[in-house]
Parts: sequence; structure tokens; C-alpha cells
Amino acid sequence: MSGDTPLTTRLLNWSNDPSNPIYWNHFADRYRAKIQEWCILNNLSEADAEDVSQNIIILVRNKIHTYDNQKGRFRVWLKSITRNACMDVFRDAKRWSYLAPGWDGRVEQELGRELDDFMRTEILRAAVEHARTQASSRDFQVFYGITFLGRKPSEIANDFELKPDQISRIKYLVMKMVKEKALELDDPNCDGEIR
Repeated sequence: MSGDTPLTTRLLNWSNDPSNPIYWNHFADRYRAKIQEWCILNNLSEADAEDVSQNIIILVRNKIHTYDNQKGRFRVWLKSITRNACMDVFRDAKRWSYLAPGWDGRVEQELGRELDDFMRTEILRAAVEHARTQASSRDFQVFYGITFLGRKPSEIANDFELKPDQISRIKYLVMKMVKEKALELDDPNCDGEIR
């Protein structure tokens, strides 16, 4: 089923009996914490994230039959449901005037952009962490020093007794690793974990 996990495949097979609590307990055990994490990444409080994640589990139980594995992986579908549920929280707050005066459609659009920017930041963080675990310690320190600490390549070359062209090559290779992982994680068909 297009790369879905065995649990997802079982859920899809079980979807003809959404009333069976055993199946949905497995689902809740597997995905509740991840859904809550996504909610918090979308700027919900822990209490709201807990409520929303419970609602999402119920929603998925009722809507699992609408999931089409030909259109993408289950986690991508679930992330989309989660993001929409988070936006609903903000829309409800708008309706009930819990937010500051002056809330209008532009604020909602900006919030959507901020959530997208935040997810891109999380993707970048995960991609850099991936590079840290895959590159040698020296190579990652070279990349990190130049890219994030703003150190001069000549300083780093002295620290590691490397030639300037080696520094440039190392930075390029680690940056390439980061970019490739970020693109993979940002792919809507990717089921990669952002940790």
C-alpha cells in the first residue's frame, strides 16, 4: 500500500468495522503522541493539543474510509488533518472573540504562513540533525562553524589543520546532505519522521 506501515494497512482493512475499540486503541497508542506533538508545533497549548488529538483520533475513525493511499501516505494525510484541526482552533477563537481586536482574514493568512514557516524550520532542524549523525564529527563541526556560528573558513582551517579548499568542499558536502534530507522531509509523499 504505497509504503504505508503494517499498522496503517491493518487500519485500512479494519475500516469496515470502525466500531471495534481494539483496532482504534492500537491506532491511538501508535499516533496520539505524534498528533499532540504536531499540534504543539502548530502553536497549540498542551491542553488544546491533547483535546485536538483526541478529536482527531475520533475523526480518523469515522473518516478512515476516505483515505486514498494512491494520493499519498497515511502520515501525510494525518498531518493534513492535524494542521486543519489546529487552524479550526484558531478560527473558533476568532469566532468567539478570544483573540485580540482587529483579527481578520489577513491575520488568519499570516498565521497559516507562520505555521508553514515553523514547519520549514522544523524540517531544517531535522535535516541538520540528520547531517550531524551522518557526517564525520570534523566535517559537521566545519559546516556548523561556518554556517551557524559565522566563523571564517581560515579560522576553521587552522583549527582542523586543513587547507581552505578542503573547508569549502566539506561545507558543500554537508550542506548538500542537509538540502537533500530537507527536500525529502518536505516531500508530501514522504513519511519521514521529524524528530
